[in-house]
Amino acid sequence: MKLEFACGLRLASIAMLVVALSGCLRLSAPPVSGSLAGNLFWSGEVRLSGDVVLEPQARLTIAPGTRVLFETPRAGQDLQTEHPYFSGSELIVKGALVAEGTAAEPITFAASDPQAPAGSWGAINIEGSPEVRFRHCRFIQADSAVHS
Repeated sequence: MKLEFACGLRLASIAMLVVALSGCLRLSAPPVSGSLAGNLFWSGEVRLSGDVVLEPQARLTIAPGTRVLFETPRAGQDLQTEHPYFSGSELIVKGALVAEGTAAEPITFAASDPQAPAGSWGAINIEGSPEVRFRHCRFIQADSAVHS
């Protein structure tokens, strides 16, 4: 009887420890790819893979301090589906995009590889969008950063 109680207590303690530590673990979300629709909100770190299209009726709001990271192509990999003119991933904006950081928490658009050279990702391409706002944003390692 005492042995069962001790094991049960130990298992309960381990379970509580796992639950407590699970909040400390940060699992990365899969990269965003393809077409985006609806009302979207990005914060934290968001990775883009290939050409990502914000559809005409979509609205994307990016929170201050967010890092939007564009995947760079690996040897022999082609990430361009929408615009074959730029290397790496791109964000093609046909809907509304609001990216308003602050002086203390700018929004950063950069290559996923911090050591990648300039031109490692394409651009944020604006195509007939009804609204695009950038405030306190940093563009690093892009081919043309914002293209309209």
